[in-house]
Amino acid sequence: MKRKCIVCEQSKGKRSCMQYDKAMVCPKCCAQIRNPSCDTCSYYKIAEKYAEDKLRKSGGKSFIIEMNEEVDNAVDKILALIERKKFKKAEKRLAELYSKYPNYHMVQYAMGALFAFKGQNDQAISHLKKAVDIYPNFAEAYYNLGVVYKKNLDVPNMVKYLEKAVDMSDADSDIHRQAKILLNSVEDIIREQSGTNLETYIRAQEQFKLGVEFMERNEWKKAIHAFSASARIVNTMPPVYGNMAICHAHLGNKSEALAALDRALELEPQYELAIVNRKIIQSLPEGEKLGDKIKMVEYYKEFPMKNRSYIQYVIEEGLRKLNFKIPNDVQRV
Repeated sequence: MKRKCIVCEQSKGKRSCMQYDKAMVCPKCCAQIRNPSCDTCSYYKIAEKYAEDKLRKSGGKSFIIEMNEEVDNAVDKILALIERKKFKKAEKRLAELYSKYPNYHMVQYAMGALFAFKGQNDQAISHLKKAVDIYPNFAEAYYNLGVVYKKNLDVPNMVKYLEKAVDMSDADSDIHRQAKILLNSVEDIIREQSGTNLETYIRAQEQFKLGVEFMERNEWKKAIHAFSASARIVNTMPPVYGNMAICHAHLGNKSEALAALDRALELEPQYELAIVNRKIIQSLPEGEKLGDKIKMVEYYKEFPMKNRSYIQYVIEEGLRKLNFKIPNDVQRV
């Protein structure tokens, strides 16, 4: 049973209020009853700081967040449909709201939730970012951004938005607790798998991401420098060496490419992408450049996370190019 706001008794209570012995109030009532006696409340501190920042940045112009109880209630019903995976009904109702209130933070939030539940992560991120642009204190939107980035295996952005959710939420709230639990669990996994802490891992990931950006622009030497920098920070991430190998192969450095792939497979013997790429690079004559024989693949997202075999995929793609009909009972690992 959803808890109603102790003040208006209509909207959903989302924040515990010290004025009402930590009973739940809705964001609208929280803003209306907020006063200097709330100076120890995190929402009061955030609101005061944000108002000061906005006032300073706007050159003295004030900032007012729009609140629409009717739309909030409609969004709550849509979110309930989304949670029950009744996407068609939710889409229809949300389309009507979106046509009328495209710049309302709760509508953007609901759009983000819908796309997130459907696994359309890029669209979810776009709408959730619009929600926090409109309402920068929106802890729930920050939390969901963190969750979506987690699904995208983007640790730096996941941590960034989960920490924002912690900062923007009351210490007694579910969002605050869930964000901290998720952050702690991710740090435990990283420490176990990579032998380092979260902050160090993120620095390595930032260099890795820079290397990928150089790869996308065919700037192979710059990419190698970025991947080498990542490996100096954390030397236990197989994709760093896998991508470094591709860069060396594009430059015709066969022995360096094979050495990097050997390191990747030493760290993860079942790294199928490295297994396939090693076969390709091994077949190159000494000094020959890779060319376009290897394409960019989001390996972990598209294969291990979906319980798919990359090697099986490569075999099937090769057979399709030969117009070989694959039987329906082919076993996929």
